[in-house]
Amino acid sequence: MSRRAPLLERVGTGALLRWSAGVGPAASQAVHLLDDGERAMVRRIERGALVRAGLAGALSALAAALADAAVQTHEDSRPLLYWAVVGGVSAVAAVGEIAFLSWDALRSAHALSVAAGVVVDEQREREQTLAVLARAALEMPSPPDSVAGVNPLKEASRWGLLFAGLAYKLKVSASNVIFKQVLRRAFGRAAVRAWLQFVSIPVTAAWNVFTCARVLREMRVRVFGASLAQQVVARLLPAGTPVPVPLAESLLRAVGACVVRSADPHPNLARLLDALERRLAVPRPPDLDDATVFLRDLAALPQAERAIVLRLLRAAVVCDGRVARRERALVVEASGGVGRDVDAALDQERRRVVAGEELLLV
Repeated sequence: MSRRAPLLERVGTGALLRWSAGVGPAASQAVHLLDDGERAMVRRIERGALVRAGLAGALSALAAALADAAVQTHEDSRPLLYWAVVGGVSAVAAVGEIAFLSWDALRSAHALSVAAGVVVDEQREREQTLAVLARAALEMPSPPDSVAGVNPLKEASRWGLLFAGLAYKLKVSASNVIFKQVLRRAFGRAAVRAWLQFVSIPVTAAWNVFTCARVLREMRVRVFGASLAQQVVARLLPAGTPVPVPLAESLLRAVGACVVRSADPHPNLARLLDALERRLAVPRPPDLDDATVFLRDLAALPQAERAIVLRLLRAAVVCDGRVARRERALVVEASGGVGRDVDAALDQERRRVVAGEELLLV
């Protein structure tokens, strides 16, 4: 039984489908490779989104600050009135801000996909591609079962994931509180009393810009995903070249191990695995998500075949635009390389993915 997407994802995907109706192929080269004109257009789209995100945060914080200033004299004498006004205005402003940011992120996702020339002619492929972008725009995690046969949390710490999520949610509030305490200590409570409530304006605006930049980067990487996966497989395994079963299974296991080590079933990894399966025409091996089995079987391959697997492994690690610490450790262990050399090579390839440049695959 297929997974039913959450309501927010369905709404976002539906919006992208409507906006992309009638949009045809616009790229003369691979989608994951940007020419100068496309790169300039992407930058303009991202700059506009960053400005709007900052303004939305500033206006939301300004509304709350003005409400605070209007009833500040009642904070001690009539606390219920004070908190009703400040809390009510803050809640309405926050809902409006989130709604605008979500809508604007979806519009930016659509603009980025058009600028990069994403080809989504077939309806099912179109829906899958736009659903991936909608999840990025709305900051929704990838479904844990999106890579069949792989448990992305197999080696992850549940407590670590919980604390990471809580820390992310508390960052804005903590930033505001810390900034206010610093000002109080620097200037004294009386000196800053009249304008302290306005401190949250630049903090919220800056945090929105930071968050928006992260979302835009993720959307850009996902736009490149399908094309990048196809090109990597085509370059490493040219059509007509026979692929022995042990090599084929190690290639599939390399991607599965990356999913586990990153603890994230990123859609680009899912696309890379799909592209490999189409090229290899072999079933997914058992224990696809077992890094120990991958390393054991890799060591048994001939040197030439092992080199192909290592090149694919490095591409899989960077295809989501990030390099997790445990992914890096996997590459070091698989290649027997020096950590510093591995870091330099992976960072170079990662930057090429994000910039829309061709991978070196060395």
